[in-house]
Amino acid sequence: MEVRRRYASALGAARIADCPRPGLTRLMEREVVLSYMVEVRPDYFHRFVNDRSRFAAGVLTLGLHVVRSACKAVKGRCLLWIYHVG
Repeated sequence: MEVRRRYASALGAARIADCPRPGLTRLMEREVVLSYMVEVRPDYFHRFVNDRSRFAAGVLTLGLHVVRSACKAVKGRCLLWIYHVG
C-alpha cells in the first residue's frame, strides 16, 4: 500500500527524525508524521477530510450575512435617530 510506504519514508525523513522533540510519545510522533503527510500531499486530502467544495452555498451564505449585517446597521442608525443619541 502506498500510504504505508510514504509513512515509512516520512518516519525516516531527516526533517522529522533529526528534530529533537522532548515529551513526545510514540503515538504523538505518529500523529505528527501523519499530519506532515497530509500537509505535503494534497491528493490524500479527501481521505482525511470529509468536506467538499460548495461554491454556490458559500456565496449564498456570504450574501445572507452581508444582507443581515446591512439590516442591523440600518436598525442601529434608526435607533440612534429615534433616541437622539450621537
